[in-house]
Amino acid sequence: MRIQRTLIALSLLLSVSAVADVRLEGVQGELADNVRAHLRLDDEPCDQDAVRIRYRFEQSRRTIRQALKPFGYYEPVIDAALETPEDGCWQAVFRIQTGPPVMITRVDLAVQGEGKTMSVFQHLLEETKIQSGAQLNHGRYEDLKDGLLVAAREFGFFDARLVKNEIAVDVAQHSAHIDLVMDTGDRYRFGDLDVQGGGLDPRLVKRYVDFESGVPFEQRRLRKLQNDLVRGDYFTSVDVRTLPQEDRTVDVLLLLEEGRRYRYGIGAGYGTDTGVIVRGDWVQRRVNREGHRLEIDTELSKVRQNVTADYRIPGKRPQYDWYSIYGGLIRENTDAIERVAWKTGIRENRFHTIHWNSTPFVEFVVERYLQDGEWLAQTSLVPGWGIQYLNANEPSRPTRGIRLKAEIATAAEKVLSDASFVRLLFTGKTILPLGPRGRLLTRGEAGWMATNDFNDVTPTWRFFAGGDRSVRGYDYQSLGPVDDDGKAIGGRLLLTASVEGDWRLRERWSAAVFTDAGNVGEDNILQNLPWSIGFGVRWYSPVGPIRLDFAFPQEGGDAFRIHISMGPDL
Repeated sequence: MRIQRTLIALSLLLSVSAVADVRLEGVQGELADNVRAHLRLDDEPCDQDAVRIRYRFEQSRRTIRQALKPFGYYEPVIDAALETPEDGCWQAVFRIQTGPPVMITRVDLAVQGEGKTMSVFQHLLEETKIQSGAQLNHGRYEDLKDGLLVAAREFGFFDARLVKNEIAVDVAQHSAHIDLVMDTGDRYRFGDLDVQGGGLDPRLVKRYVDFESGVPFEQRRLRKLQNDLVRGDYFTSVDVRTLPQEDRTVDVLLLLEEGRRYRYGIGAGYGTDTGVIVRGDWVQRRVNREGHRLEIDTELSKVRQNVTADYRIPGKRPQYDWYSIYGGLIRENTDAIERVAWKTGIRENRFHTIHWNSTPFVEFVVERYLQDGEWLAQTSLVPGWGIQYLNANEPSRPTRGIRLKAEIATAAEKVLSDASFVRLLFTGKTILPLGPRGRLLTRGEAGWMATNDFNDVTPTWRFFAGGDRSVRGYDYQSLGPVDDDGKAIGGRLLLTASVEGDWRLRERWSAAVFTDAGNVGEDNILQNLPWSIGFGVRWYSPVGPIRLDFAFPQEGGDAFRIHISMGPDL
């Protein structure tokens, strides 16, 4: 029975797929495409009734004429033939001579009203190909008309209308006159803003708004407002409605649906520096109606364990700016260093432009660490300031991008600190294209510290080098001076650099070659500079790039090291 049903289905499929053969001669490209889109002959099956086929064939000449008119061809000559062989499917052939096109001899395009001098309308009029001497094209005319009306609504001209809207064609003279004039009327302005639902104080929601009552209306401001509210992670639904009023104002109504208050997650990863990593996070998206947020994160691995809490308070522009009060406990035990630290602090994220942001902070650290076989305890109160620039052409695998970051941090002895220091750190990454499938990635770090006693500076603020994201081919944080037990103690100077070539093999796979170099220390860090060469593969997984590298140290170290790491390219 199943075989019989399959044969029946196959025979039906074959009968449907056997359709007419329609050939067009004399037209190509968009002309032929438009003619075929209007014709209905080529969807008729071979066994269709002959009377129906003949009727539709006779209608085809008129249909072809209508299909050619939008391109300015009003007098085509069409030679058509219909063949119906006894042992085959019928065929239709249309030989088309388009004839002379209609040319535009006079054009009157204008915008009147309050918006007549606005650049958006002037740009549409200047860029259009509807000009005297050009071939008539109805599609361009419709596109311009629609563009003017859409722009009018986009910028608050809700009473805009077309006072002239005509194409006059003289077929005998093969000429056309075009009149298209729009009166924008008066521009509407933003009116009142009403917030309903969402579970937050309406005063907080209104801080997302970057326009005031009385300013000229722009639709893009409402799209931005909606996007900012969605990204705020407070709501499951954001509906922005406009309500034009008789006094030429537009009231805005925000209908917000409250989102889930809690989110939690757990995940695992792997890095050569850390081994297997288990991460967990718990987030209370909305602690109160003022939009405060609490995040608790944990990270457990063989060499590092930490738990941190971050309490965030929205700033003046909550889509960009926020204050953070944070604290956490960190335990680290690597071949280079063993330490336990407790830290707390406050920082502010300040948005300047789409690419620039800065972060002033104050951090207090209490730390115990092992050095020269002895456990030392130090405290430091460190105010600082960081600034970052980020620009990339795409987030997943950018082919062009740059990230620059600078940070200054200071501490003063006797002000809750056991050492005085000034610390500067500069980091940078760039990505440039290498042909259609390749990229050139560069990375660098430079750090400098001035201090009265380096031994009293806690490891949190010292510089270290070596590992997956530093100088591959060497152990994590292993480069530079060591103590009596052979453990790295870091340095007050830092310099690392990396150059990598990356070539895409398949959609989600790339191959890479690289060289890294760098060191830390007190001085002369370029002497006997550790460096390495290597190769690797990258898999661009749904959760981000995963890298497998084989690095060969050229100055000391093991024969080679395997590095596995995750994280964005910039």
